[in-house]
Amino acid sequence: MGNEIMVSDEAANATASLLRRGVSDYCAFGLCNLSASASVSGSGLHDGAILSALRGALSSFADVVESDASMVQGICASIKSSDGQAASAISRR
Repeated sequence: MGNEIMVSDEAANATASLLRRGVSDYCAFGLCNLSASASVSGSGLHDGAILSALRGALSSFADVVESDASMVQGICASIKSSDGQAASAISRR
């Protein structure tokens, strides 16, 4: 046959781990309130809106990273399964 598709669980897991590395720390950074240093009308509302938007964006970022990491592992599993099925079909011929 000649050409083989090489799939490694270790490589897929290492890649997924690399994708996930540091995401929780990145998404957990603290924010200072503008209203603490600039107590003007509306600064508290501003703080709440900005904080909510940033938390939502960071949560979405973490979800995308987790989805990508899971997909890497899923692709590896799919290729191994397909390869096993193909090998089984060929051996029955």
